[in-house]
Amino acid sequence: AAVGFVAESIHLRARVWMLPDGAPLPLWIAAVYFAGILGANAGFAVLDRRIPQPKLPTGREAGIETTILLALFAAPAILHAREVALAVVAAAYLAARLAFCRRPGDFMVAAGFMVGDAAIELGLVHLSLFRYTHAAFAPLPLWLAPLWGGLGLSLRRLFAFAAGSTRGGPPTRRP
Repeated sequence: AAVGFVAESIHLRARVWMLPDGAPLPLWIAAVYFAGILGANAGFAVLDRRIPQPKLPTGREAGIETTILLALFAAPAILHAREVALAVVAAAYLAARLAFCRRPGDFMVAAGFMVGDAAIELGLVHLSLFRYTHAAFAPLPLWLAPLWGGLGLSLRRLFAFAAGSTRGGPPTRRP
């Protein structure tokens, strides 16, 4: 939740999105991220009980996932004014990830994050709590869904690594 709050403060300063009347970053954003993290953790736990992963991510893989996660959070601050270019980059990353590094259940995770984030953000935009500065074709920018699909995949791996390091072993298959 803290990483999301920091990322959103950077996005606000970079003018990826704006608050009404140029207001400062509200604390409710941290609450939204915290609720999202709890929901994702619960969803991953259910999914991984039904579709166990072949192996836990290693420390090296967790480091790579952390780097990817931070890069995905940074991408809008750098490329948001080029909506279509960022959409192509985010979609290409997600497609490559699903084509070459897919684990069981990844399509469901990516789709769940894309739909869930779109629903939450559309609701927040509809309530006029903020607006995107470069969303030329709809209330949400084209890059948002594939970006969150990729973020969801990284979060799934990082949550599995954290759960495995505290539990001491790989997930077990349910009888």
